[in-house]
Amino acid sequence: MTSLILIAQFESRRHEVATLAFENYRFDQVVESCGGWESQTPGDERVRPVYLENADNPDGPTLRAHFVVRFYPGTVVIQDVYAHLEGDEIGAPGESPNTREELAHALLKIPSREDEQGVLHIEAPFLHFRAGTDCREIQRWIEAQHAPDKTAQPPAPAGENPVVFAVTLKVRLKLEIPPGADFTHIINELDYEFSDTTGEARITGTEILDYSGGRVG
Repeated sequence: MTSLILIAQFESRRHEVATLAFENYRFDQVVESCGGWESQTPGDERVRPVYLENADNPDGPTLRAHFVVRFYPGTVVIQDVYAHLEGDEIGAPGESPNTREELAHALLKIPSREDEQGVLHIEAPFLHFRAGTDCREIQRWIEAQHAPDKTAQPPAPAGENPVVFAVTLKVRLKLEIPPGADFTHIINELDYEFSDTTGEARITGTEILDYSGGRVG
């Protein structure tokens, strides 16, 4: 019974995503009406007929086109979406209806390989990313697409400073330092980076919080 419920929820979400993709799609012509979804079970494609206004003959019969949504196997994430009329593609997709969690889950299902540095790269195209793309790049893109809208955040009241969160990181370094050498300057010369989806975080300073060590070799 549980598996049947999960399958029903899965198909229901696919139906919802396909419908949102249809609503977001930018057709080149006026949509007069559309038919219901057609699909095969099991199957990863949904198709619906779309009836478009005939710009050359507005009083004549509508033009029958087809709207196609294809999902990545085993996911609710759209792999391809397009409309075609008499064999020619028309229009263009709109905003993706998938959530961050759905995109991340689908990425896990894409075949990947690990390079000599231990970095994963996809072995098949995913969304607009080519095969061979660093998985971290795709993950950053997913996060950026679903980052909070900064323009929707209310400004801080007049006379008040915005809240600032201070984060302390402890990093373990293995250094070989000659006797009598000053190692504190090394901290300021380290190359480091961090990821921030809000675009507002910044590094304000570095300092040595603790030091312990001894002779190496």
